[in-house]
Amino acid sequence: MWIEINDAHFTKTLNHPTSTLLSRRHFLRRSIAFTAMALSSIATVPVWAAKLKPINVKEFGAKGDGVTDDTAAINAAIVAAQKQGAGAVVSLPSGRYKTALGKEKSIRITGADGLAFQGEGDTIIVSGDLDEPVFRIVDSKSVTVRKISIDHDPLGYTQGTITSVDIPNMTCEVSIDPGYPAPNDPTFKGSQVHPFVFPENHYYQLDRHWPNPIEMVKTGEHTWSWKLQGPPNIDNWSNYTRIIEQRDKRTLIVQAKNSDYRAGDRVELWDWQHKKMRSNAIITTATRNPDGTFVITLDRDVVTEHVGVGIGMNFSRESMTDGIDRLINVATVGQETTIRDSKFQVFRAKCLNLKATHCTIERCTFSNSFQPAISAAPEWYFKEGSSIRNFTVRDCTFTDNNHPNIVIGASPLSGVPGTKPMVSDAPENISHDSTNILIEGNSFSGFGTTPSVFGWNWPVGAAITITNAADVMIRGNKFGPLAESAPQGTPKILVEKSRDVQVMNNKGISAKEAETVIKKHQAK
Repeated sequence: MWIEINDAHFTKTLNHPTSTLLSRRHFLRRSIAFTAMALSSIATVPVWAAKLKPINVKEFGAKGDGVTDDTAAINAAIVAAQKQGAGAVVSLPSGRYKTALGKEKSIRITGADGLAFQGEGDTIIVSGDLDEPVFRIVDSKSVTVRKISIDHDPLGYTQGTITSVDIPNMTCEVSIDPGYPAPNDPTFKGSQVHPFVFPENHYYQLDRHWPNPIEMVKTGEHTWSWKLQGPPNIDNWSNYTRIIEQRDKRTLIVQAKNSDYRAGDRVELWDWQHKKMRSNAIITTATRNPDGTFVITLDRDVVTEHVGVGIGMNFSRESMTDGIDRLINVATVGQETTIRDSKFQVFRAKCLNLKATHCTIERCTFSNSFQPAISAAPEWYFKEGSSIRNFTVRDCTFTDNNHPNIVIGASPLSGVPGTKPMVSDAPENISHDSTNILIEGNSFSGFGTTPSVFGWNWPVGAAITITNAADVMIRGNKFGPLAESAPQGTPKILVEKSRDVQVMNNKGISAKEAETVIKKHQAK
């Protein structure tokens, strides 16, 4: 359940973290009580408001029978109440009011001032849409919501109690609580689901929106077995931030909500339209403004081509293609990182997410990762960088990982504002910022499955993917059998838009196959 509040000055969304430790009704009552308290705290209703006649939603056709879609009737009652002015009350007698079954998906309060929306007795609003807010409050003030419980039918989650855990096989068995849907319920159809486990209370919750397919096996009438998966393990990167303005040849104003800039830091200026580095410099002074921006002075002249505030969230396709030059502080990235003799197993995302120079990964094992085991490349969607340089992966074992097991470099994307992100073959969009890469002595098996959640990032199949890179050596590796579900002809190595890539002395891939891969995909 969520309530969206908008006005001319702010936009705020109140979400409840669905608790697995309370009954559904008790939790939802407490959730809406919190929301009502938050809204009531800003309400200032005149004394004479008590004389206004409450507007009963049933007078506008609402049934409250738990079956009829009452959204339109409730919204009509709200419009009528607003005509009374400040202090108007919309009343919902006891009942279960179903909403969001038709075209109208939310209870809308627009342009209200001093409006109360209240239940009488046991009043419950039951939304039938998991993706739309139950309430949408726009351009309003002094709005009170009270004495109302909110529920969803269908639920967007299920819950149960962990009855056993098998650590060697990374599985757990869960007994679904009475009254909650089974994991194979049609509600979850078309949604990728993920379990959240609370070991201290032996509870689990299954959320329909988490982008992670999982293995589910029904073991009894109300029991299921799950493959356990963890979060990303090691992140080592910095953020690309928009350059808002260039005041002179050495002074920039940049967005810096999640970044820090200090004198002495080395920064890179990136051409975001063509996704390639344009220049680098050292910061001489950095001043943070109250609005979260930075005024930065550099030790040399720099050239920008496109500057501005931009549109879209930081994680958005609009941001990927706005073409506004970016600045990234590479001094905040952990350079010269070495990871040895470590085990990475069952991750919902990347095991290692590295965007730094002089990194070495040796004698590690990677298994059952949903996304690439090692991602060493800028990511335009998440604004993570910078490029990988002087990078070694040696004597590691990769087993049953989805997507490419090792990803080096990033696909060149078009950066034309208003367009969808698309991989570009234009020479001006091809760079070789990721350079001096060594991949040797590793073993790969069980690869070649799962399409990417980001079609522009990772192709399906290959154990090693090299894109937009230069001076790459792949030697002495062993390629075992593909995953059983891998498409016929899945390549072991995929090289795209790169130069000076050598593939030699690898087992499981013939010299002719290696030569074909390089000739077919290397940049001219």
